[in-house]
Amino acid sequence: MQSSLHANDDRGFVLVAVIWIAAIFAVVAFIVTSAVRTRVRMVEAEVASAEAEAAADAGLNLALFELIGNRSSGGEPAAPSSAVKACRMDDRASVFIQVRDEAGKVDLNLASSDLLRTLMIGLGWSKTLADARVATLGDFVDADGDRRLGGAEAEDYQAAGRAIGPKNRSLEAVEELGRIIRFDEVAVREMRPHVTVHSGQTGVDPRAASRELAQILERGLRDGAIGIGGFDASASIPPQFTAASSGDVFAIHVEARTGRNAYFARDAIVDLPAQLSVTQRPVGGRAAAASRPLYRISHWRRGEAVAASATLDQWATLPPC
Repeated sequence: MQSSLHANDDRGFVLVAVIWIAAIFAVVAFIVTSAVRTRVRMVEAEVASAEAEAAADAGLNLALFELIGNRSSGGEPAAPSSAVKACRMDDRASVFIQVRDEAGKVDLNLASSDLLRTLMIGLGWSKTLADARVATLGDFVDADGDRRLGGAEAEDYQAAGRAIGPKNRSLEAVEELGRIIRFDEVAVREMRPHVTVHSGQTGVDPRAASRELAQILERGLRDGAIGIGGFDASASIPPQFTAASSGDVFAIHVEARTGRNAYFARDAIVDLPAQLSVTQRPVGGRAAAASRPLYRISHWRRGEAVAASATLDQWATLPPC
């Protein structure tokens, strides 16, 4: 009878052990399954994001090909101010495309001090602050070490605890404004939509300028940016600040949304050469055509949302590209 009791105890112990093992396996299986599901969702999100990025880049190429096509056919490089297009590429993605001539902005490298000061005062900055920021910008890009009135040279950057001083050459990106003394994050954010380093123009082309920039410059003049006569309200840009666009440099902004509701925005600056091709002198009795690059991309980055607030249904009902 005692052996029977021991046998029952053993069976009971084995049963409990089996239940515990089964429970452990169930927990492990749950953990593994959850991890796999999480990984699958992550991969799906990555794939959807990659699809949206690919669609945005395809939209950028579409805009670029239209620019090149207009140039090669002798048409207008872009519509005045900007060209906006929203279309559906296929059942999986829709795109919003905006093309702007960079000549519609103030070039930080080439604009006069009067134009820069007018822009800054028009943004609501005081005359004293505008003067100081114009001076520090000038000292940052010029090659000499002479400090302008209110400006800043290498020793001023060292005193301010800046590891890097003036660049002493032209800016290559608008974001470099943040490296300049007195240009804080707010100042850079306020200036960013209205300035460029790519136009190669001393002034702004009224046909390409935004209405907002025209209003800012008008306000800057009326608030006494420079000692000249009144602003001509019939002109979109003060005549002393105008320059005709060369039609060579464009900012392209593309936003893409996929059927999975994934979203991606792309910004690029493209430079189109004045001529798409040249013919060299005959070599070996035959004429050889040497094609120049159709375009050059000087700026490429992930963009910020402009049209992202549109609903998925609105994106899905766009006309085909």
